[in-house]
Amino acid sequence: MGGGRTTGISGFAYDNLIKYLKYKETARIYDLFQFLALPSDKILDLFKSDIIQIHSLKPRFGIKIDKWKKMKIKDVIFEVPHGFSPEIDNDKNLIIENSNYKAVFPKNSYYFDYTKVPFKN
Repeated sequence: MGGGRTTGISGFAYDNLIKYLKYKETARIYDLFQFLALPSDKILDLFKSDIIQIHSLKPRFGIKIDKWKKMKIKDVIFEVPHGFSPEIDNDKNLIIENSNYKAVFPKNSYYFDYTKVPFKN
């Protein structure tokens, strides 16, 4: 667990885990696209994980993951990268968009989906 994105855990599942274990921590989201939580050392020790992930400082959407802020998403408080400031549309979907892509975190989903990609044709 926690060795890479393929062995990651959804921020929402991680929040449920830490609440179940009665740990006093907030899920920190390091992969915004998949909305993956960065497991704490306490959780890694609990699961006897013997590997840690070395992160790119700008893994998704060009947003650095070196400073954090708290943000409420779907009634859960997360720590998210400081530069994460999605738009919120009338349907309460989160949107990140630039000239090359558009990604939407639908209100009934748990991660972003690309709705516009640079090489669609």
